[in-house]
Amino acid sequence: MAAKDGKSETCRAPDVRDLGRWDIGLGILDVGLCSLDFAHWTLGIGLPKLSPMPDLLVNLLNLPPLESQLKQLASHGVLIRRAQPFELTAVRDFIRKHFSVGWADEVSVGFANKPVSVHIATLNSKVIGFAAHECTRKDFFGPAGVAPDMQGRGIGKALLLASLLALRESGYVYGIIGGAGPVEFYQKTVGATLIAGSDPGIYTDLLK
Repeated sequence: MAAKDGKSETCRAPDVRDLGRWDIGLGILDVGLCSLDFAHWTLGIGLPKLSPMPDLLVNLLNLPPLESQLKQLASHGVLIRRAQPFELTAVRDFIRKHFSVGWADEVSVGFANKPVSVHIATLNSKVIGFAAHECTRKDFFGPAGVAPDMQGRGIGKALLLASLLALRESGYVYGIIGGAGPVEFYQKTVGATLIAGSDPGIYTDLLK
């Protein structure tokens, strides 16, 4: 359905996982106008064209502190915590609504882990964001996303750090961000570095 400026009124990511981890809640994604930085989508006739998205490596021993961010968010009613197993349906429904079925399926694996390897952001007991780790592969971060109307508040950054800290607590020294979209954000936030030769990585030959 066309909207003003000739852009799609309801334009979400296709039900695939090859778009990389393109939304972590810092205004990178504008679902309503279907606008993505980093040239992941090309608007117009035909299917979206994807830019290269390499894997990144993160030194988990040098992560920035999280506690002050959690307190700041909590002062506005936003809580960051590990999801409970019985919250699977609520989290899946949120991901399907705002992102894709593929991501919802991927995150379901995290709910089978013990402890659950999915962190969520909540406001008034409703899911507004999520971040998963060790779903697609061991030691992998993602997928992750924040509701469009809640972006730009540091929620995505807090979810990212919570997940990476959980990887560190599991005994890892380095973490992998697979098919990273906003590379510059990850570099700035957690000192991530590009893994040479990692594109296209594991996200190939995806079912349609």
